[in-house]
Amino acid sequence: MGEALAEAMTNAEAAQRLVNAVLSDRPVESHTHPFYLYPARLSPSVVESAIELFTSPGDLVMDPFVGGGTTLVEAAALARPSLGSDINELAVFVSKAKTHLYTRSELAAVETWCEKLPPRTNLRLGRARTNTKGDNDPFLNAGTRETWRVTKLLELAAESIAELDSVPAQRLARCVLLRTGRWALDCRLNVPAVGDVRRRVREFTLEMTARARDYAALVRGNARATGQKPSKIIPKCIVADVSAVRESRVVRRVPAPRLVLCSPPYPGTHVLYHRWQVRGRRETPALYWIAGCKDSHGPAYYGMGGRTKKGIDDYFGRVRGAFESLANVLDCESVVVQVISFSKPEEHLRRYLEAMLDAGFEEELLPSPSISTPDRRLWRDVPNRRWYTYRPGVVQSKREVVLFHKLASSA
Repeated sequence: MGEALAEAMTNAEAAQRLVNAVLSDRPVESHTHPFYLYPARLSPSVVESAIELFTSPGDLVMDPFVGGGTTLVEAAALARPSLGSDINELAVFVSKAKTHLYTRSELAAVETWCEKLPPRTNLRLGRARTNTKGDNDPFLNAGTRETWRVTKLLELAAESIAELDSVPAQRLARCVLLRTGRWALDCRLNVPAVGDVRRRVREFTLEMTARARDYAALVRGNARATGQKPSKIIPKCIVADVSAVRESRVVRRVPAPRLVLCSPPYPGTHVLYHRWQVRGRRETPALYWIAGCKDSHGPAYYGMGGRTKKGIDDYFGRVRGAFESLANVLDCESVVVQVISFSKPEEHLRRYLEAMLDAGFEEELLPSPSISTPDRRLWRDVPNRRWYTYRPGVVQSKREVVLFHKLASSA
């Protein structure tokens, strides 16, 4: 076992907390995580336990597949500086909304904005957005007879955000609408009434500003308690492909991460990172317009490959390229922890480990007394998750595995 991993595992209590967290089905409810539930997200309890096990306050934590920002949220709460990146601009938007340490004036401004929304979202008002048709419509498939009232309310509310003075306040307000839109439109057969949507906007606003207030106090307090400036703990998050992350100036200016903690896309599994499914069927890019983000790619781009045989082959090639790039910013003390799922576990796990080995990484297996699985890996069942594989008619096992790696000695 690598020195960093071996040293960490001598802390039996912390190691057991990680094992317990992996096996837990505790819902996402702490800190700012509920701001927006990103698809295939990491478990906050797993992230928290891994950070406590492998790092100390002040150590850098990195997540090159940042998704909904779970790693960054937990790292800041534990007084660890962190760096996240993602190819999806929406992921970076959500991560920044969750991890910013909002001031009192910013939170008060968002609450005031919410109070003034009812007359500004009167459906008799005209839209400022120029109507577009076809594939260029940002609310494609979301303007049906059943849903147009909800989408127009969201549009009118989003147009009023420009009145907020600060970028962080605008981002938090957009995140409120993003969460509301997902609640109202994504995978729902019965579209809620406009009055219910307005009430939900208010409820989300009050909840999120309260969570943001408590989270900022927690991060500042823990930073000072460990002798650090709170400004040094605020996570950095950039839009970048992992294969080019070493070329980023932000990455070059920070020390080697002590922990890389991430959940890469799953091979052969269809996860909609970039669309909502209106009434459970038709896909809409409305979430990007609400968040003020750009989206010009299909699902294979965000998933690092499609569900065809060629797409899966491409996936493992991209995994190798991604971690070859990461190897250049790590050192011998760095630990890589990944949570991932496979549509064909035996075959895909083997190919994944081969890609990691080719990229310069060695897998580390946990001591057998820590876990009960025969292969000495941590496996977990994921509740309430729907994944789609490329194998029609096959019932997919919704299991994830936690993998531990370090740089190979030859690297």
